Amino acid sequence: APSSTPFLPSPPPPSSISLSLSLTFPRHHLPRMTSRRLEVLLRHLLQEGPLQLHVVRGEGGRTTVSIGGVLLQCSLPEDVTYVPFSVAPQNSGVYDELAEILQHLRWIFQKTILQQDIYLLGPPGPLRRWLAFYYCELTQRECEYLALSRDTTESDIKQRREITNGSVRYIDQCAVSAAIEGRVLILEGLEKCERNVLPVLNNLLENREMNLEDGRFLVSPERYAELAATHSAAELDALQLVPVHEDFQVIALGLPVPRFQGYTLDPPLRSRFQARDIRNLSSVTQRAVLASSSLLPRIQEQLLAFYEAVCLIQDAPASKLTRLLYFPTHALHRISYVQQLFPEGHLLPVLLRSYPYFIVAEKLEHQALNTIFRSVGLLPESPAQEEVEDMQIHLPASSCGYEFERVVAAGDSLELHFHCTVTNSSHAIALAGATSPPYARGSRSPFVESPILTQFVAGLLQDQCAGVDMCLIGEQGSGKTSLLHHFGSILHYNVRTMQTYRDMTSRDLLQRRATKTNGDTFWVQSPLVEAALAGDLLVLDGAHRLAPGVLTILQRLVEDRELTLFDGTRLIRVSRYERLLNASMNSRGIDRTQAVSLLTAQRILPVSPRFRLVVTATPPTRTGKRAWLSDEILSMFSFHELRTVKEDRWTVLDHLYPKCAELALLRKLSEALSSHGTETYGELEGGLPVLSLRQLIRICKRLSGFPGDLGLLLEDVLMYQFLPAAVRKALDQVVEPLGIVLPSQVKTAVGSDETISEMPEITIEGNLLTIDTVSITRREPAEPALVPSVTFFAV
Repeated sequence: APSSTPFLPSPPPPSSISLSLSLTFPRHHLPRMTSRRLEVLLRHLLQEGPLQLHVVRGEGGRTTVSIGGVLLQCSLPEDVTYVPFSVAPQNSGVYDELAEILQHLRWIFQKTILQQDIYLLGPPGPLRRWLAFYYCELTQRECEYLALSRDTTESDIKQRREITNGSVRYIDQCAVSAAIEGRVLILEGLEKCERNVLPVLNNLLENREMNLEDGRFLVSPERYAELAATHSAAELDALQLVPVHEDFQVIALGLPVPRFQGYTLDPPLRSRFQARDIRNLSSVTQRAVLASSSLLPRIQEQLLAFYEAVCLIQDAPASKLTRLLYFPTHALHRISYVQQLFPEGHLLPVLLRSYPYFIVAEKLEHQALNTIFRSVGLLPESPAQEEVEDMQIHLPASSCGYEFERVVAAGDSLELHFHCTVTNSSHAIALAGATSPPYARGSRSPFVESPILTQFVAGLLQDQCAGVDMCLIGEQGSGKTSLLHHFGSILHYNVRTMQTYRDMTSRDLLQRRATKTNGDTFWVQSPLVEAALAGDLLVLDGAHRLAPGVLTILQRLVEDRELTLFDGTRLIRVSRYERLLNASMNSRGIDRTQAVSLLTAQRILPVSPRFRLVVTATPPTRTGKRAWLSDEILSMFSFHELRTVKEDRWTVLDHLYPKCAELALLRKLSEALSSHGTETYGELEGGLPVLSLRQLIRICKRLSGFPGDLGLLLEDVLMYQFLPAAVRKALDQVVEPLGIVLPSQVKTAVGSDETISEMPEITIEGNLLTIDTVSITRREPAEPALVPSVTFFAV
């Protein structure tokens, strides 16, 4: 390339280039193109000193940004609300002054000068997205962001049709708005989008042209200038031609496929980008970042040694190990931040919360990773290292070093008090407060504590103090919801629960479209968005039911606390919101109330710093329908596995229902079912059904309030009549020695499926309805027309 090219450093003397080339191959043996490429490569290699970032403020608001000799002229943005600010969190370990970050930014500057679109390719994590936002922040470029998923349609990219006052109106979406206004369009998750959706961008990427649904046509700025020279403005308006801004640029973010799950890019779309591989930060950079923290040197060395060993295994081109879950690089600094908040705590439980490999790991993976843990000093040496250890015992049973004692509400803040079991000292951390009543140990609550659950809650509170969203893993009916309500009561949270289902889309997680009585369309916020604005605790129940890729649409909300909704509303962090408020008050001379109203009119709302997202799910598998734990989801949350010990279950039941006479019999039945649970009957894998804690509580609650036949309750709970014949026969053999008689057994013995029963007596006295021996109070309906009126016939 010519030396006058603005993004190349000054070339070294020709003698040094010739000498370097002659040391490898003679000049006459090199093709002309190869020689030219080697010269350019040598210029980069011989560049002296590390890259430096220089920002020079000029007159008229123009700014010059320089990285390693690459100069980029920048102007003031027209709308500062679209310019990112303070991209990465303070405890992320990623800063724009890092050498590796500057190298990536310098390359992006080069492609900007060449007016090329960019594709950042790399492993799961927020690093690629932070790089794109860093670039926009440095250059003061406005940007539009769109998270792609399997549910993304053409209307999400181009234009969406709305009905207002009975008329159809087209609303420009991010791609069209960015093209017209000259913003940077950031598309994240290209590998998730259906292959018939992204081609709508082909013509916009290559020729800067796009046909819109409302009849307009986007044309390139060069073509529009040619037409403007021969046509009047009125003629161009009649043709509905709209020029694409010359500063429009696209930055796409994606994962390498097939290393990770997703669709491969079509060659026509792939050829329109200049791609760059964004690897995780090197161990040298990680060491420098950790060294600047207050983390103990011993913990730093253990973290770095574990990180390097895991990266070496998972990046190996050929290995006998099944592919490991990808260790997220930013999780290293999440662990570091937790350890700084709780310096005397044990590292192993915190590390396993960020990298819970034991949940889906196989035998060889257990052996390899347990060897790593021993080598870095996190596990004691074992004489039989070849044996596979169950790492699950270390997460709940191994104390994190702190026990929760109490919470003290002081004004607008909460102070959590812990007891350090290592040093036998007290430890307090302040959090943002709330208005709900405080939690007092020993108060009447349906939640029954045990030593293991106490340690579990302490781990949840550690992540809460670190500002981390969590994923709670446990079998169905193991007490996840009750535990989270107890966790919310400790922190004075208003707990919201959002149920998931198999057909749920990524759009349903955020908003749903509704229709007014006059036919106009509008968008209704989901409980997740309402919780983010109000600062509540949102429990997303049943993440294992969601289709692959649906949960990843929340990546930016989880990692950056920012989110763009389908109706154009933008949720941003409080720090960025306060900065916009101050800028509005200073530039317009208005007070805070007026500034808030101004941002609200622009659909800009702050995410409350108290907001927390907790996802619940059943234990995942490597393959099949329960294989919901992907590499991307692993990088989003801190994982806690709820494993209740058998004795804890009966401690809970004895505490809640001490007068239940059948409790001892239920315990024998539960143990008998568990002992046969690993056997296989017929075509049913998994053996006999096992009574969960939720089912046991329901049975005990029913028997305590309305003593009756245990066999009838068991038949309903276990869905006896719907079980395969082989399983029913095996279940009969288990319950018969215990003296439990199932009603279906009696029917089968008699040879009839019909039972003769008397009609129960029904009486109504005032507002009291009595059926046989059960009474309930009748309510006065607010809308009597909505109360059903049904006529029953005794047949």
